[in-house]
Amino acid sequence: MAKTYREYSDEHRKSRTPEGVEAGQVFHHAYTVAMALLAARQRAGMTQARVAAMSGIDQDDISRIERGQMIPTLATLGRLATALGGEIVIDFGGGE
Repeated sequence: MAKTYREYSDEHRKSRTPEGVEAGQVFHHAYTVAMALLAARQRAGMTQARVAAMSGIDQDDISRIERGQMIPTLATLGRLATALGGEIVIDFGGGE
């Protein structure tokens, strides 16, 4: 069974090695993308199959992205955003 975000995060937080910290950050970013895609798709009332048809991205890949098992390229995110009628916003937390 796959680990939950909390289980993975807790496990890596305990290992404060640079590798553990980096792995936790990568997972956090993948999880953030996964939840944003899932929420956008649900708001649009679309199935993965419909998004796949409109974006040209395999439904299996969309599923992997939504499960945090695949980190999409910027080009893939762009195609998904277009299919969902949205846009990509990158925020580095600068506040200005």
